Amino acid sequence: MIKKILLVLIMSMAFLSTPAKAAYNNNISADPFTLINLGRFNITYEHKLDKLNSFTVFFESYNQDYRKNWNGYGIGGSYRWYISPFKDKKTSLEGFSFGPLLKLVFWEYDYYYKNKHYEDGSTLALGGEVAYKWVWGGFSLEPKITLLLNAYARDGHDGNKPLDLNINIGYAW
Repeated sequence: MIKKILLVLIMSMAFLSTPAKAAYNNNISADPFTLINLGRFNITYEHKLDKLNSFTVFFESYNQDYRKNWNGYGIGGSYRWYISPFKDKKTSLEGFSFGPLLKLVFWEYDYYYKNKHYEDGSTLALGGEVAYKWVWGGFSLEPKITLLLNAYARDGHDGNKPLDLNINIGYAW
């Protein structure tokens, strides 16, 4: 009888002492693959607003001298809704998300096209994103698809690709 009571106490203590799954409030991530392949660096900060919503702020840097000697930087943000069709007990900032996106890009370049000289420009794009984020012990992996429509383009360069795929790697806390 005493062995059974000790076994139950030990099991109870082991169960109660295991840490609960952390609820994350922030995430910072970057996509190393676009930097390697496309000369584009992005970093994204995400903050949880409540259990199902968050917002992101991101910065992008472009250095693509191999194509018409241009570079630039972009800033933007998005609002995300997290939904889960399954009862998988995901915590905040994990799982499937979607939402609207706004992006402003400033370009610097120097080239001639059809007898016109282009030196710089800016682009305002509106669109949306769909993502799925996994978090393991604070480290995050997030494939993301972005669809953008250029709402405004000044002087030449039309800016953003309409469809983009990113795979962000980061840290959640």
